[in-house]
Amino acid sequence: MIITVTGKPCSGKGSVSKHFCAESGFKYMSTGNMFRELAKQNGYDDILEFQMNESITKIDNQVDYLIENLGKEKLHEDIVIDSRLAWHFIPKSFKVFIDVDWRTAGERLLRAERETEKGLILELKVDTTDMGKVIGKQGRIAKAIRSVVKAAASREDKKVIIEIE
Repeated sequence: MIITVTGKPCSGKGSVSKHFCAESGFKYMSTGNMFRELAKQNGYDDILEFQMNESITKIDNQVDYLIENLGKEKLHEDIVIDSRLAWHFIPKSFKVFIDVDWRTAGERLLRAERETEKGLILELKVDTTDMGKVIGKQGRIAKAIRSVVKAAASREDKKVIIEIE
């Protein structure tokens, strides 16, 4: 059985999916991880840089294709897919929508940072319908966000990576 989990940004889709998989033995997959893997395959360490330098439509189409094929080839396997749109590409999946109030979502976004060997990673989770607005024409808005955050981080002598998903 394939379960597709979607919901509002910062609703806990990933946390709920991972917890369910740990308890049930289902395999966990996420489109965010698919985007990161495509970035690596194309020589990018930073997913935002990948998204700014490559066609967003091309990247989205690649992930959509992977999800659609997964739904056809692995329909009888026990998989949970953390994705905003996988339910659309796998119509026979069991669909779960996770809701969250906007205040809680905002608080979670502010806490959504993690330290890695490359520096501090801040995740900006954006609804797919708003992705173009956040990235902007030719990545201008995303570049501006990165510049402001990097300038603030440099005052603290830290390296910051922003991931937009």
